[in-house]
Amino acid sequence: MNPMFYKLKGGALIKCNNNFVLLFVKFSIIVILVCIITLFVLFTKNKFEDYFNNNILISRAEYQKLISDKKLLDDYREENTRLFSYMIEYADVLKRLDKLESFSIYDSKKQVEIMFQTTFSGVKIADDKKNQYIESIAKWSDFYKLPPTLIASIIFAESTFNEFAQSSAGAKGPMQVLPKWHKDKLNSIGISDNDLFNIDHGIHIGCWVYREYYDSSNRDVFKALIKYVGGNESDYIRKILTCYVDSKTYIKENETKNKS
Repeated sequence: MNPMFYKLKGGALIKCNNNFVLLFVKFSIIVILVCIITLFVLFTKNKFEDYFNNNILISRAEYQKLISDKKLLDDYREENTRLFSYMIEYADVLKRLDKLESFSIYDSKKQVEIMFQTTFSGVKIADDKKNQYIESIAKWSDFYKLPPTLIASIIFAESTFNEFAQSSAGAKGPMQVLPKWHKDKLNSIGISDNDLFNIDHGIHIGCWVYREYYDSSNRDVFKALIKYVGGNESDYIRKILTCYVDSKTYIKENETKNKS
């Protein structure tokens, strides 16, 4: 016999089936929980989408792939955590970077020449080799529409203008390019891994790589640098940024002096 109880409704007592009421209560709880979970998922997705849109822009297809692949999503979040930790660590240099004027009245070659007279004055390098670096940095930074001062700063940090530098990981040349990751570029211009030790080829491929990272980072110098050095070499990033900012400052001072 089903348990029964009485319930007051509209001023009258009526009989109700207890099992039916319990079933109704359970169903209501399930509906409420489903609504809460749905709202939470939508909120989390929207917050992540806002975050992704405002920080590191990637294509819509890449974003859809991210949210459908847990490992990719976790990797992405880890990368952003590292990015923001770097932004805090380099806050002093980044503030100086933000205040810099990107435009210079000097051409690329002149800017790099000034860097060798100031920032790189302590580097021991033969004049003929120095001229090769100046010519190649100016040529390829102009070709890829990159600041010559930035490319020179990367070379200074990566190899100190030693085109024969090679890391334990296999990175080669003045800009320390890892040939195993950029075979397509080497093949497209008909050069081998060891041709990265050539000043002109090494700078050409290095500028090409950085330009790709620059474009994929929404043209953000800082984010592109993190990708270029692999995201784990904090000393390199600070050295490059500091060199870049100092050099731009020296060049601006030189321009001001020559105007007066």
